Amino acid sequence: MSHRQPAHAAKEPNANVMKRKERIGFRRKRTQLRACVPPSIRADPATSTGGGADAGSAGSRELPVSLYRLSHMWRTASVAVLLAGMLAGCSWDGNHSAARSSDSQGAAGFPATIPAAWVRPVGRWEDSLRAAAHQSRYSCPTPPLKTLETRLSAASYQFGFRVIALQVVRAPQGAPLVILQPRSSPSSFAPMVGRIEKLLNPLHDAPKDWQSTAYEGFFIGAQDSHGRPFLYGYNLLRARSGGQWARTPNLYPFAHG
Repeated sequence: MSHRQPAHAAKEPNANVMKRKERIGFRRKRTQLRACVPPSIRADPATSTGGGADAGSAGSRELPVSLYRLSHMWRTASVAVLLAGMLAGCSWDGNHSAARSSDSQGAAGFPATIPAAWVRPVGRWEDSLRAAAHQSRYSCPTPPLKTLETRLSAASYQFGFRVIALQVVRAPQGAPLVILQPRSSPSSFAPMVGRIEKLLNPLHDAPKDWQSTAYEGFFIGAQDSHGRPFLYGYNLLRARSGGQWARTPNLYPFAHG
């Protein structure tokens, strides 16, 4: 006659084994979770609120996870805001540059911003240049900007000046605008401006005199060491006109009657 053990006696060892496995699995998960949490935000059981070992162990299990998730969300939001700002800035800068390049082109190697003291005379010349844009269909040679920069660099070394601003105004082809500051005095620099202009805007053979320049227009000005203009000269090829101004009669850059 066989003696069978009670049903609960056979199941008891299995239940104990399952409980041990659950405790071991929980410890492993807690160890892995704490390994993922940065040490700087882990809660110290000794300093957790609520007092006692149970409260401290609960804080060490729950508080780091919540802080870690919050920190992760904050970093994600910060990166998103930063990227949005960078994209918006690039978009604005691209639109701003495109708007300016529709009227003028700044040189890569020289400043393009026009000083405040030059805004009025430069503005008058630009207005006249654009008004004359449709008076002639003649196509000027219009050397590229790189050629102008090379010539300007050579002239600055030869004649001793610093380039304050360089732009090429489209009306419709391209008319250079150059503002210089000599290292010498205005009176000693003024006689050299004509030669500088011929180097930057060279002449070539053409059926008519007004068609012999490289560009459809040209503006050249000079200021002293205090940033005050003391001369400028300009021409408008399509309007067959030009002019000059000087602070004193001895500073006129070109021959005049």
